[in-house]
Amino acid sequence: MKFFDFLKKNILFTLLFGAFVALIYSPLVFTTSYCADIEYVQGAKGKIYNWNELGRYTLILLKKITFTPYNRILEGVLFIITAILTVFALSYLFYLLNKKAKSVTLFILSAITLIFPTFCEQYYFRFQSFEVMFGIFLTVVSGILFIKYMETDKLIFLPIPIVLNVLSFGIYQSMLNIMLVIYAGIFLMLFLSDIEYDKIKAFIVMALQFVAAFLLNRLVIFVFCEKSSYFSDKIMWKQYPFDTCYHFVKHYFRVVLLAETPMYTISFAVSIVLSILALIALFIMVWIKNEKFTIIFSLLGFFGLIIGPFVIAIIQGFEPDSRTQLALPFSIAFLCFFTYGVTEKTVLFIKEVKFHKDEEEKADDSKKKSHSFMIYILTGGLIIILLLNLIPTLRLTYTRMMINNSDRKHLTAIAKDLEKYHCDAEYPLHPVIFIGTLPYECGGFGYQYDSEQKEYILINAFTLDSETNPEYFFSTNRALSAMECLGYDYNKPEKSNYMKKAKETAANLPSYPSKGYIEDTGDFVAVNLGNY
Repeated sequence: MKFFDFLKKNILFTLLFGAFVALIYSPLVFTTSYCADIEYVQGAKGKIYNWNELGRYTLILLKKITFTPYNRILEGVLFIITAILTVFALSYLFYLLNKKAKSVTLFILSAITLIFPTFCEQYYFRFQSFEVMFGIFLTVVSGILFIKYMETDKLIFLPIPIVLNVLSFGIYQSMLNIMLVIYAGIFLMLFLSDIEYDKIKAFIVMALQFVAAFLLNRLVIFVFCEKSSYFSDKIMWKQYPFDTCYHFVKHYFRVVLLAETPMYTISFAVSIVLSILALIALFIMVWIKNEKFTIIFSLLGFFGLIIGPFVIAIIQGFEPDSRTQLALPFSIAFLCFFTYGVTEKTVLFIKEVKFHKDEEEKADDSKKKSHSFMIYILTGGLIIILLLNLIPTLRLTYTRMMINNSDRKHLTAIAKDLEKYHCDAEYPLHPVIFIGTLPYECGGFGYQYDSEQKEYILINAFTLDSETNPEYFFSTNRALSAMECLGYDYNKPEKSNYMKKAKETAANLPSYPSKGYIEDTGDFVAVNLGNY
């Protein structure tokens, strides 16, 4: 089935699941809440963040074409449109790999691919949400064109994926992981498809396309991006001992596999276990059919799906930010799809062995019934995997939105009142100590780890200058409670030496928002937040 025929046949599913994905993230891409990066972008008119230094040339180009550097509404609308297109592209990709799969199965797999907690952190910085989704779309289309090349052997489908991947690399560094995972998933799924192809040729073409895209990306960075890229100063293997970097990478594997933070779910571990069982079943079938050569190549694809999401961590020798982990749900979707396909073939294989030729009519009837029942079971399993990702994603998205909406008015008012205490350059910047309930308005980046005290210090208050002075201290659990609602686990912030005296001072002050809730003692500025 051709591209537009598939769209015409499944237009309802495309719009339904595309809108489903877009609506989940829309509170983030349309948000008006504060965020350190957003503040920087809005305050640096005429500049486009530090994307040139990071080698994000396509991102800069898209900003100039769409005029969206500071337009959150247009950015959000383009994000939703691109999300719908990406759902369709993913569904068509899965269809090409298993043309017998039901439409609803294909779109559930698409939702599994695009709904994951790490995407919440990514889209919270709304000024690149559309571009990141567009990069994913380009990478998926490159996978579709690769399959088309294997199907038709037409040379026109050979160079285009390279160009698309170069463009996607220029949007976000995680597209490297996504490309590896998509190609590994395609390579694994080709064994279950009806496409006749040369396995060695497929592997060579994949490798050449990846190397060509990577080298062209480096060339563009060298020419247009001041010879700088995201990895220029982030290779920890050059800066730290091997054992230290190895520990970081090993710890990252454990965090992801065991879902030790709210950014990851157990769906990855579950999909690995299920796909291993599927591999065993596949090995038995190909062994019986004397197709042992298939085993080696299927292991390559499986290994690529497991390692692909961790490539950036391995290159850096360090645990990357959770928002950069965009390839993991792709790996989960392909592993689930592989399990789906192998289970389907295994049941049919058992039926063929079980029935004799003189019972063909009875066998066909039994096959149809068992096949339908099996499809329901497998689809139900995919829905469970989707829910494992969907529930924490919704919690992160909507809990953050509610907390931000509740606190924004308090943040703005208190920040304005504090300005007069630090507006004079000659005025000593005394520490500011908040007593009471602190409005929550910053993410995990607002916490700075103190290596001596072994605790986290909250230094980013009310979007004021957190890199120099003044220092901020709190005797409150409000911010930490909000982090716990989102699923994080932080230690209590370090206390100032003036904390005891600040509590005594605040006890004699009216509480916010009453006039006079701030007092400068000469040693520190006390702020009585009270309880609201």
